[in-house]
Amino acid sequence: MGERAISNMNFNKIRFLNHFFYIFLFRLASLIIPRRIQPCFTKPIGWLFYKIMKRSRDNIIKNMEIIGVEKKDLKRKAIKTFQNYGQYLLDYMVMDRINKKNIHKYLSKEIGRENIINVLKKGKGAICLSIHLGNWELGGLVLAFQGVSLNVLSLREENNKINKFREKIREKNGIKVIYVEPEKDMLTAIIEIKKLLSMNQIIAMLGDRPTGSQLINIPFFGKGCAFPAGAAYLSYVTGAPILPVFVLLDKDNRYKAIMEKPINISNKTDEKEKNIREGMEKIVKIFEKYIAQYPEQWYNFFPYFEKVD
Repeated sequence: MGERAISNMNFNKIRFLNHFFYIFLFRLASLIIPRRIQPCFTKPIGWLFYKIMKRSRDNIIKNMEIIGVEKKDLKRKAIKTFQNYGQYLLDYMVMDRINKKNIHKYLSKEIGRENIINVLKKGKGAICLSIHLGNWELGGLVLAFQGVSLNVLSLREENNKINKFREKIREKNGIKVIYVEPEKDMLTAIIEIKKLLSMNQIIAMLGDRPTGSQLINIPFFGKGCAFPAGAAYLSYVTGAPILPVFVLLDKDNRYKAIMEKPINISNKTDEKEKNIREGMEKIVKIFEKYIAQYPEQWYNFFPYFEKVD
C-alpha cells in the first residue's frame, strides 16, 4: 500500500475519532457530569487520547521541544495538553447555556478590562486578536457580556453541525459571525469589516495559523514562522488598535481573561511594510510570552514548526 494511501487512512481515522468524541462523547459528558468533578473525566480520557493518538502526541512533543519545555517535563505536559483540551471541549459543548448569571462558574477573573474600555472611547473600534490557547471561544462571550458590539471572523468548518452549533452560541449572545474564505476574493469582507470598525465595533480573530495570502515571516521561538498579517493591515488602514486577548485555564479549573494593552500600527504611508512588520513582531512576542507560560494549553496538534525558514 502506498504512503499516500496510508496517510489518507490515518487522516480519515483521525477525522472519524474527532467527530465521534467531539459531537457525542463530550456533549454527553458535559450534560451529565457536574463541572466541579469534570477533571475526574478529563484526566483519564486525556491520558487515553495521549496513548492512542500517536501522531498528535508526537506533534505536541515536537512543538514543546521547540518552545522550550524541558525534556524531563515533555511527557507530563503533553498528557496535560490532552487533558486540558478535554476540559476545553466540555466547556465548549455547554456554551449555549453560559450567561451573565452563571459565567462565574467558568470565569474567575478579568485582567486588563480597562484596556478595551479605553480603546473604545477613541471611537475607532478595536481588533481583538487571540490564538489557539486556552479557551478562545469563551473570550467572545466575555466581550459580549460587557455590552460591546462584537463580530467574529471565522473560517467555515467542514462539519456543518459544528458551524451551526457555533452560530447558535454566538447569535444567542449578540455576536455576529463574518465567514472568510482566504483563498477567494476578500474584498467584500474587508469592506464590511472597515465599516464595522468605523462604527466603533470590535472585530475578533485568531492569529497563530498561516491562512490566507497576507502572510509575514516572523521569528517565533527561534524559528521563522509565517503569520497572518490581516489584523496588522486592518489596523494600519483603519487606525483601530489591536488588543491581544487570552482566556486561560487557571489552577481552580476556571478561566481567567487577560486583555493586553493595545498595539497601534503607525499609518505613515511611506513606511507601510516596515510599520506592519514591527507591529507583527510585537504581537508575536506577546504570543510567545503566553505560550511559554502555558504550553500545555496551546492546542496545535500538528507539526507547527515544520515549514519554517
